[in-house]
Amino acid sequence: MFSRFKITRFVLLFVAVSLIDKVFCQGGFDIQGHRGYRARYPENSIPGFIAALDSGATTLELDVVISADHQVVVSHEPWISSKICTTPDGMTLEERDEQRLNIYRMNYEDIRGFDCGSIGNERFPLQRKMKVYKPLLAEVIDAALAWEKKHSKLVYFNIETKSTPSGDYKNHPSPDTFCVLLYQVLKEKNIISRTSIQSFDYRTLRTMHSMDENIPLIILSASPVNILKIEKKYGFKAYAYSPYYPLVSKSMVQRIHAIGKKIIPWTVNDAAIMKKLHLWGVDGIISDDPGLLRRVCEP
Repeated sequence: MFSRFKITRFVLLFVAVSLIDKVFCQGGFDIQGHRGYRARYPENSIPGFIAALDSGATTLELDVVISADHQVVVSHEPWISSKICTTPDGMTLEERDEQRLNIYRMNYEDIRGFDCGSIGNERFPLQRKMKVYKPLLAEVIDAALAWEKKHSKLVYFNIETKSTPSGDYKNHPSPDTFCVLLYQVLKEKNIISRTSIQSFDYRTLRTMHSMDENIPLIILSASPVNILKIEKKYGFKAYAYSPYYPLVSKSMVQRIHAIGKKIIPWTVNDAAIMKKLHLWGVDGIISDDPGLLRRVCEP
């Protein structure tokens, strides 16, 4: 006969698993807006995230780095990119400037002054040019939850830790400190149950697992990897595998599902490839154009 403690523990586990499944299975297919809506709006910006939700994204995919004053900043690079940003007074940047504009060596007040949207992105000619700054993760969450309240649609988050072993104490703190700072924000904003953590730096996934065994972890890869070996080496169980989309085949999708994982390829912007992957049975797709993804893959 179950004790009250065992019954309570079972109920909590069931709820946790149900919430994790909803992260990826809302409507049966997860539409993830890569850095928001990069095809149309500046990347990792609040306007871009809101536009992604308006377009039908079910999950906001975003990157985080750490500032000198230990703020969790939404940015793909741990520096101010010369390709998309200008100085607070509107001056263009050179690639050599990036070495001195290391976000981990800058306080957030200074980081916020850089404009990372007015010059656009040459890779995305349809991207709207507008003045934006690198927001705090907390700001992005607040904006998304305000959108959620207005539209009565749940928002999910897929957050990538931008770290590397060679970057420790240079471009970011240790994995332990990085993850503690990130987890504090997620806990404060009460979104742990709807957040997954992904990374190429599997040390951060190990650390997140040690902090919270229920948080979904995603193995990112740009080349073929052995998921089970990674799990054994780093001591965690991944919820999903997120490979670079050219690596994906129909047989890979079947193999990943056979070991009980979800598969969510990145970053797919071509309608024909989206359709093919969807027909193969992937569980979601990360795309710079979530609006297109929605049109291609919705029932």
